[in-house]
Amino acid sequence: MSSKSPVVWGVLGVLVGVALGYFYAAQTVTSRYEAQIEVARNTVPSVSALYFVAGTVKDVRDASIVLGELAFSGDPFLEAPSEVEVVVGPDTTILKRVYKDLGSFQGELQEYQRRADRLPPGSPPLDQPVPYVETEVTVGDLQEGVRVEVHSAVDIKGLERFEASRIIFQ
Repeated sequence: MSSKSPVVWGVLGVLVGVALGYFYAAQTVTSRYEAQIEVARNTVPSVSALYFVAGTVKDVRDASIVLGELAFSGDPFLEAPSEVEVVVGPDTTILKRVYKDLGSFQGELQEYQRRADRLPPGSPPLDQPVPYVETEVTVGDLQEGVRVEVHSAVDIKGLERFEASRIIFQ
């Protein structure tokens, strides 16, 4: 039995050494990444105000929608809520965007170019054609799982509930 004791102690020592090495290496790597993130954070300007968020509709209510899977523009280091409640007020416009077929849009672009070529110098610019048509709809036309763009007239940075000025979806 005494001949097995050094082997057991040796295996136990190796296991403890591997565990301590793993934890030390993990802490070292984590510290390096945190330092690199801090350098990156200092090179990216922080967003002072937000007026736009994109997200997926999780719940539709009478006068609001709940969004998840949020994408805020600007600062990748922004600490933001995982969900927001968007109030649909009387002044909120909800638009469904339907994209035009390619041939129709190309025709509009060609006509725009012909008209732009004929403009006298100093004339106001022409409105450029857009590849979609927007139709005003109601909150009842929104469904769970739909991806939406939400615009607000007020700064929404850090807010979990705000009123939308415009909601756009496809």
